[in-house]
Amino acid sequence: MPVIEYPWDGNAPGQEGTLCGLWRIHLPVLLTHKQALVVGFIAGIVLNIRCPPTLRYLVLLAEDVSAFFLRYICIPLFPFLVLGFSFKLHADFVQQDVPFILGPTFWLIMLLQMVVIWLYFLMAAGFSWRKARLFLWQLFPAAVSAIGTSSSLYSMPVLMVCTERCGRCPVLARAVIPAILYVHNVGSALVLSILVFDVMRRFGMPLPKPSDFILFSLCYALAKLTVVNVPGGIILIAGPILQATMGFSDGMLGLVTVMYVIFDPFSTAVNVTINGAFAILFSRLCLRWHILSSPEKECHARYLTQRRKH
Repeated sequence: MPVIEYPWDGNAPGQEGTLCGLWRIHLPVLLTHKQALVVGFIAGIVLNIRCPPTLRYLVLLAEDVSAFFLRYICIPLFPFLVLGFSFKLHADFVQQDVPFILGPTFWLIMLLQMVVIWLYFLMAAGFSWRKARLFLWQLFPAAVSAIGTSSSLYSMPVLMVCTERCGRCPVLARAVIPAILYVHNVGSALVLSILVFDVMRRFGMPLPKPSDFILFSLCYALAKLTVVNVPGGIILIAGPILQATMGFSDGMLGLVTVMYVIFDPFSTAVNVTINGAFAILFSRLCLRWHILSSPEKECHARYLTQRRKH
């Protein structure tokens, strides 16, 4: 910011005390964010149970249009959004405190993520340290791929191959991982929760009541069912929910956005790694509870043998 400094005096005549956009679009509010989430969730369940072919075609077409807009229009412009928030934070004299917030927050998030990863892998390995280390090492390429792409979707092929080598049911891994890819993002949830508390403390707001935070968590969980897994997609849906349920201002939302973008590659790596551990744990429970019959077990073992030979 000091390199591209511009003259600014909030007390000068004709200048406002805050940095505002060139234009604002005021749209009528037909539904609030919470109402839209509930209506969309119920409509999705009903349409999956009973849906005419014509309506199903329109729904799939709307999904393709939304995905195209997010992938090729919104996401390429997302860095400019972050840059604009940085300008605003700099003008409001908030950005100078970001390094002090980021230091302890970074290590706290990393510590909690490591603890959660080890808990998942210990459960997947039957609380065996040796197997847990082996599983974690075999899933390491998927984590590296997630850091490089910042997307769980782009890392899914590597994750599926790595998970097949860990469990005795490779077919289950191919079925479980795509099912939980969009909703089982433990790393992103940890990062967002801690950043919300940190930003509220920074702006002098009291910590939310448990009921308010539970309401935010439920709305966030419902919104996760609708998000397209693209870099930065989570913060795009979390912003309106934070404003509606936690009372975030534009400056607070800008600070959360900037800090979340910094953590996004690491949180994506944690999401991918824990999804692999969950798939291993799920296949282990299926074998223990005899959900898979003996012919299916033999088929899985034969499939895994062929994969290893290949």
